[in-house]
Amino acid sequence: MDYSFHSLFLRGMVEGRLSFPVGSGHPRGKGLFCDFIGINYYSRHLIHSSLNPATLFGEVRVEENLPDDRLNDLGWEIYPEGLYRTVGKTFEKYGLPVYITENGIPDARDAKRARFIYDHMAQIRKLLDEGVDVRRYYHWSLLDNLEWNDGYGPRFGLIEVDYETQERRIRKSGRFYGELCSGKKITRGMIDYYLPECRK
Repeated sequence: MDYSFHSLFLRGMVEGRLSFPVGSGHPRGKGLFCDFIGINYYSRHLIHSSLNPATLFGEVRVEENLPDDRLNDLGWEIYPEGLYRTVGKTFEKYGLPVYITENGIPDARDAKRARFIYDHMAQIRKLLDEGVDVRRYYHWSLLDNLEWNDGYGPRFGLIEVDYETQERRIRKSGRFYGELCSGKKITRGMIDYYLPECRK
């Protein structure tokens, strides 16, 4: 599953190396074919074996019996450590700057988004401290929008959208993210106001 959905395409786009079943060899020569690598990260998949060839003999599952605070509105696990592992592994392999091009959470009640951002920023801080060249972070999404597989149901936006009136309202997590971006840090005051559960 990792080969079919990640390694195969990353190898092709970064190294120009085609692999089965797409092709073989380096049709444009050997080398690096990009200046940076973009990574979209939301959650992790736990892959279990399956006899179904249509799913490439794998079945995607979520860890069983997770508490509600570890799941988003679509039932995906909230797993910030996966961002650290994915970015670290990719940087170790290619040594190219990393842009985190999508990272977000469907959270209609806006009860988990600020904590989601905080925990993922902590993983980015850890990567930076270890010398990983993370250059950009883009939160998904500014506005609630159409999600290809799930329609207008999931609410990923830092800004809530009333689809009937098109009225917009900045969520509390959006204000947290705005302060983070403008100040380039998370202060004790921000934690006290937006993340009281993180106070130590």
